[in-house]
Amino acid sequence: MTLLTILRELIRIDTQNPPGNEGPAVGYIASLCRRAGLEYRIRTYNGNRSSIIVRLAPRCEDRLVILGHLDVVRADETAWDCAPFGAEIRNGYLYGRGALDMKYFISAALAVLVDLKPREAELKRGLTAVFTADEENGSAYGLPRLLEEESIRDELSGRIVFNEGGGFTHEHHGTWYSLVETGQKSVARLRVTVPELPGTNAYFPTLNHEKLLVRSAGAVQGAELRRPIPETARILVREITGIPLEAVANGTLDEHVAQLEVQGDVFLSRLLYAMTHNTITPTILRGGSRHSELDRGVKGEIDFDCRLLPGITPEELSAAVHKALDDLPVRFTLLFFSPGYETIVSHPLIEAMEQAIRRQDPNIAACLPFLTPGANDGRFLNPLGCKVLGFAPLSRSQPFKEVIALIHGVNERICIDSLTFCGEVIADICRGYVEGVSPDAR
Repeated sequence: MTLLTILRELIRIDTQNPPGNEGPAVGYIASLCRRAGLEYRIRTYNGNRSSIIVRLAPRCEDRLVILGHLDVVRADETAWDCAPFGAEIRNGYLYGRGALDMKYFISAALAVLVDLKPREAELKRGLTAVFTADEENGSAYGLPRLLEEESIRDELSGRIVFNEGGGFTHEHHGTWYSLVETGQKSVARLRVTVPELPGTNAYFPTLNHEKLLVRSAGAVQGAELRRPIPETARILVREITGIPLEAVANGTLDEHVAQLEVQGDVFLSRLLYAMTHNTITPTILRGGSRHSELDRGVKGEIDFDCRLLPGITPEELSAAVHKALDDLPVRFTLLFFSPGYETIVSHPLIEAMEQAIRRQDPNIAACLPFLTPGANDGRFLNPLGCKVLGFAPLSRSQPFKEVIALIHGVNERICIDSLTFCGEVIADICRGYVEGVSPDAR
């Protein structure tokens, strides 16, 4: 069964989250495993929220982990040019929800596992593929539940992990690079609440509560936080611009990033800005005396989405927000905090990835690291000592700036050339690894 066939079959299985319903996708993968003779385990939580773990060469202690999620975000069929779950091919592209996020990578991994299975007895290392539920809606029924099982947690701990989020190409002044995700910013959610002020009178409205909402939004966005510049950003600037690391001091980094936009590389400039700044953005405002979602005694609420540099702690965020709101009669609550991280990657691994990519496309000069402003399931494995890499490589025919606009978007699609490229690169790396050629995963 070809990689393209597997992907089309997976896209046709509707795993929109909510509600998720990943069970049929897991069933399809299990049927592939049974036909190929691959070992697998299924775990199901809360109805049909299923995940599957597939193992190649289970006797081998050294293992590379491939992580993916089976659920997809919702698709408004009326906005699409074709059925979101029809897996239709048009003009060299395969359309469908999940084509990029991230069923193509799962399909590539499955194709590799099936291909390597006949040689299992002679392999020196193994592969573990973990395909999970619920990543798009917080992962409550996915990877964190799997990690509650000691045997699964032990098998995944300390490994090198290939995950979604990177391996995308970018061209800068005629040179092409593959950008590999080596970390994530912290993600936090906080809420500011405006209580009813004394002396409020519905007959003589003053709009004081609404004014407090506006003032609170500005105050929280202006909260003063440390700015620990990630080493990843310095490396990316050095490799792209040739500026030595020691010259990219905190005070001058912004100048170098802004200069990239002046030179025409708007995408890279904005990516680096996101990688080197804390951002706090109001996303939901509730106000007005008759707002149905507000509790009694509450006249307004603002929810904030915070994307913070790795190293910022929940305590630091709370202290900064408390100081920013100190003179306002409001309350705030930190609702959620997921710490960011940077992965320190050995040179041999990057070299192996570069070699695999260049064997498919010599015009790609190098693999370079970046931090994603978003979040994915890699955040649950980093505390287990894993080196998590966003490496689901796509070809130059579908560069990063194009991919980022299609993920979660209307008419999500993958170029057939990019799908083939991903399959070949992942197969190359995995073959080298299980044959004992590529770097040790421990």
